[in-house]
Amino acid sequence: MSRRFRGTAAAAVLFGALALGVSSADASSVRDCGNVNRSIHNVTTRQVSCRDGRKFARNYGFVEYGNTTRHKGRYTCRTRTARDSYMVDVRCTHGSHVVRWQYSSGE
Repeated sequence: MSRRFRGTAAAAVLFGALALGVSSADASSVRDCGNVNRSIHNVTTRQVSCRDGRKFARNYGFVEYGNTTRHKGRYTCRTRTARDSYMVDVRCTHGSHVVRWQYSSGE
């Protein structure tokens, strides 16, 4: 493979990545923020501090079982419950900001 061809191929790959809008913001890391209490655990955030994510989960209020969508402030929150489970997965998003946790009734 010629040096010129490799340079052209590398430029094409770089241009393709830029055209698709790949940026460091899209690849922001997920933070593992631990547990809040016995009912709220596995809190993770993206572009939100752990302190704010844990506080948001703690102040969320009643977690409904089933598959629901509701709004909390600027966030859209979706809950998903596995069949025959006491565990609810909650995911709240606002743009690229994400707070996620699992809620367990303790049964």
